[in-house]
Amino acid sequence: MAGGRPRTVCPEKEELINLGEEMVKWCSENKPLHLCEWYSIKEDITDNVWDTMRKREEFVHYYRKALKIVGLEYLDKDSSVDRTIKDRWQRVYFKDLKEEEDETAKYLQSLKLDDLEKLDPEYIARLEQMMIQMRNNQSVNKDLTNNNAETKS
Repeated sequence: MAGGRPRTVCPEKEELINLGEEMVKWCSENKPLHLCEWYSIKEDITDNVWDTMRKREEFVHYYRKALKIVGLEYLDKDSSVDRTIKDRWQRVYFKDLKEEEDETAKYLQSLKLDDLEKLDPEYIARLEQMMIQMRNNQSVNKDLTNNNAETKS
């Protein structure tokens, strides 16, 4: 039977606050491209501990602030970060941008669904038949390709 104090996966409240303040300061000074540069490389914090830390009430404010600091590097026009990477990571660092893009995508999808519902059922049936025929043709072509490969071997 195990005894003693239960295992903890996360630093205590006071240490979380100190780590949070340190992280924000470090991010401001070093302009990292990802927070793992601080927690994993500099602080040697494991991913499991980090996942727990960033959800803790004492730490979450610092975590969000650090995310914004990192995100500013992705907005800076003079940054050395490649444009394609900037576009990809802005959704990670800016929650409001992600929410707006998600809402827009859902709205556009609902418009498409509304348009589909207005289509003539006969037209949809013809499209379905065409898709079935295309699938059948693909499997016939696949079989022919396999047969040709076997005869060449």
